[in-house]
Amino acid sequence: MERDRPIGTEDERRDAKPGENATPPREIYRATVVESMPNAIFRVMLDNRKDIVLVHASGARQKNFVRLRPGDLVEVSLSPHDPGRGRLLRVLKG
Repeated sequence: MERDRPIGTEDERRDAKPGENATPPREIYRATVVESMPNAIFRVMLDNRKDIVLVHASGARQKNFVRLRPGDLVEVSLSPHDPGRGRLLRVLKG
């Protein structure tokens, strides 16, 4: 049965079975580090949109204290609620 509602409504989240992803996938972008800030937060410039976004290091990046410098290439995913914030996913080899 096909539903006419957009993905991610409250009904679909309630009806989602374990293991199903009821939220839409995040968009992943390549970016360049512009500035390193305290508490594992970085200001990055997206390659394809030329926007500057504030991202935080997640998971192992924060735990293992990965050191990033301006000019490093990274992959980030933007928040669906605030496109000016995101999460650092991984460091790319430059």
